[in-house]
Amino acid sequence: TNTYKVSSTKGTGISDLASTIATEVAKLPLMGEIWPTHWLATADAIRARNERYLTPHQLQAILSDQSLTKEEGMILSKWLHQLGDLLYFQDDNLLNQLVILQPQWVTEHLSRVLRSSVVTANQGLLTFTHLQGLWKDLDSPLQAHFLNLMENFDLSYRIADSRDVSLV
Repeated sequence: TNTYKVSSTKGTGISDLASTIATEVAKLPLMGEIWPTHWLATADAIRARNERYLTPHQLQAILSDQSLTKEEGMILSKWLHQLGDLLYFQDDNLLNQLVILQPQWVTEHLSRVLRSSVVTANQGLLTFTHLQGLWKDLDSPLQAHFLNLMENFDLSYRIADSRDVSLV
């Protein structure tokens, strides 16, 4: 690991840091990967959707409409997940029931829990009742999905003796 001294007031060190970040980002998976033209069109079609989420069946229909094979569709959706364009955990039996097209929507809901003064006052304990209040704009299946996402991201853990309480 390298250390960089940067001053926002003097503007020193910023170009070295930016150059290093660009070099490291270029090494990330999928960077510089050449996509077939019809994959790019399909990715753009998915990104242009207004829905917050789809079922895997609905996503597959979009991929088929764009003439992608099932295998191509699985690869493309995995890549879009890795790039952060969508959240789709294809290999996770708890999370593979929904394809989230707006990851920021999930982030906003998870932030409600992380910023909750009630959770803080309870030393990180999140009750199911409080969660329902924080996520009252979500139906029960989405609440369960989002809670599973929190667990997947290691933001919360269900307490063994009570499935109605999580530690955040």
